[in-house]
Amino acid sequence: MRLLALNIYFHRGGQNTVEGKKAITAVVFNRMHDCSRHWPRSIRGVMNAGMERGTRCDWSWRCDGLSDVPNDSILFAADYELARRWFSEYLDGTFVDPTDGATWILHKDSLFPQSWPDELVD
Repeated sequence: MRLLALNIYFHRGGQNTVEGKKAITAVVFNRMHDCSRHWPRSIRGVMNAGMERGTRCDWSWRCDGLSDVPNDSILFAADYELARRWFSEYLDGTFVDPTDGATWILHKDSLFPQSWPDELVD
């Protein structure tokens, strides 16, 4: 649960909306179920994907060289509660995926083509 909460916390530096955090969480869950790409079947496996490449992790905060210890305990506690609630919903089948099955979330400020439509980036 902690790793899922850390992903929520570190994605976009804590400047994400609750809906954005839920979308990030949905991508983790969707990867766990995407048999066509052979994603790992666990949160830890999905979160560690790409770490063998060093600085090209699927989740940039996992190998950016910065501390993975949250510096805002109040925000992290809130993100941990979101992770706990959504994982519980995922297990009982009530989690509502706002991404409609997406396995990637891209950043507008990353190195992707500027011509991509806004609905493809967060």
